[in-house]
Amino acid sequence: MDDNSNIDYEAIDNELQEQIGGQLKELEDVKNEVTKIGDPKKLVDSISQIVWEQFVLQIAGQAGKDFIAQNNNLNLSLKKADHYLNQDSFIHGKTPSHNFENAQKYQERYDKWNSQFTDSSHEHLAKDYRQPFDANREKGNSQFAMDHTIPVKEFIRDEQAATYMSQEEKVAFANNTDINLKPLDREANASKSDKPMNEWLNCKRVDALHPEGQTPDQRFNIKRDELEETDKRAREEWEKTKQEAQKRAEEEGRTSLRNEATRSLAVTTQAIAVALLAKLTRTIFQELIRWLAEKDKKVKTFFEHIKKAIMDFLTDFKNNVLLSIDVGVTVIFTQLFGEIVPMIRKALLFVKIGGESLFKVAKYLKDPANAKKETSVKILEIGKIVTISLTTAGAVGLGMVITGALAYYIPALTVQIPLLGSPASLLGIFFGGLTVGICGAIVLHSIEGALEGRLLSDNRFKQLTIQNNVLALQDAQFENTFAAVNSDSKCAAKTIENNLKNATNEMQKMRDSLDENRKTENEDKLNSISSLVDDLD
Repeated sequence: MDDNSNIDYEAIDNELQEQIGGQLKELEDVKNEVTKIGDPKKLVDSISQIVWEQFVLQIAGQAGKDFIAQNNNLNLSLKKADHYLNQDSFIHGKTPSHNFENAQKYQERYDKWNSQFTDSSHEHLAKDYRQPFDANREKGNSQFAMDHTIPVKEFIRDEQAATYMSQEEKVAFANNTDINLKPLDREANASKSDKPMNEWLNCKRVDALHPEGQTPDQRFNIKRDELEETDKRAREEWEKTKQEAQKRAEEEGRTSLRNEATRSLAVTTQAIAVALLAKLTRTIFQELIRWLAEKDKKVKTFFEHIKKAIMDFLTDFKNNVLLSIDVGVTVIFTQLFGEIVPMIRKALLFVKIGGESLFKVAKYLKDPANAKKETSVKILEIGKIVTISLTTAGAVGLGMVITGALAYYIPALTVQIPLLGSPASLLGIFFGGLTVGICGAIVLHSIEGALEGRLLSDNRFKQLTIQNNVLALQDAQFENTFAAVNSDSKCAAKTIENNLKNATNEMQKMRDSLDENRKTENEDKLNSISSLVDDLD
């Protein structure tokens, strides 16, 4: 008899049980493959996803276009040149195009200033250039005329003042009797005309009586120091006034830029919110469809499905962030570059679909599990992948065609809905996906019909093979169990036999010991009796 006492039957049993579990799991996977044969879910998922991506793109693109419409049909610009007044640009008739709050004021300012010249280079003043400054001002009396300390010509030619100050502000300063409009002897005033004070005071008049020339203060007996001081104070105030006007204009520029950035952010945020709300609605709608498919529909399960949809949406943080980034970037780029951005995004959809199709074909061909399949089966499987990709791309293209047709034949459908676009575009997306989806399903059904018989036959063979493997493993497990039990029973019998032998030996030892004791006891008694007899003798 072989000695099997060193065999670990329990370890063998555990290993066999693990192998059986693996085979049963593989069997379950193979059974599940049957449900995928002829299952159009991949096509439905692809069409559903592309329709969703188009809808999100529609939201983002329309939000960008809505912003442009609100922005006086101008693309987003946060450049200072488009919001701030610039002296070099202003004198050439260019005002900040995005400073809408002040655009009319700036243009009127330029028009009034430009009208005071006869040429575009602003070299020659018009004949009536003084008219705004001389109207309704104090003229003086018969002895004294009211003189512009800083001359009118200088106010008009000052490009900084022209850029940052209105004509009314310049006239108000020029005619301010506390600063610039001062009384001056009429003859002196006529001599000064429209010259700067320092230039006039240093101008000498030469005649026969005064061959070396006389300055105005000598000729008209006026106080030169006072006039120079008046001119100095006026010019200091004038520089201060111009600087204050420039600061106000800069603040107007900052406000304009900030307002445009705020409008851009508001539209972008609204678009992201609408996209997330649309995703939540989509998730809820999918759960409602599952609820309607249930045989036992209850109000309790209805609310459970709604709760599940909301929780799925809230916990899908990563995809929500990616969706927000996608929408936000598309909106901002559309604001910056116009309608070309959604068009490029749609073109990229085609590239994406084509790339995914090639990737799936390559992955299928590289899969070792497909290496032994017949060539005809491989061609049909690749045909399914290509059909799904072409159908998905067709949904985008046909959607654009339907949108154009609806817009042409039913102009009322081109009315823009804020953040959603026109009904024509929404209907185009829906019917494009529906129509191409039906066509794709028909083609896919034909391919599936050719594949279904072969795939079902292969699947059944796989199931039988796995079931036979499971039976073989179960037989091995039974034999191992039987061997373990048989080994245990033999070990038990041998143990009992050994115990009986040991007990018999012990009992024999006890008998021998008793016999020895009795023998010794009898001998002692005989010796005792013999001793007594000897004593009697």
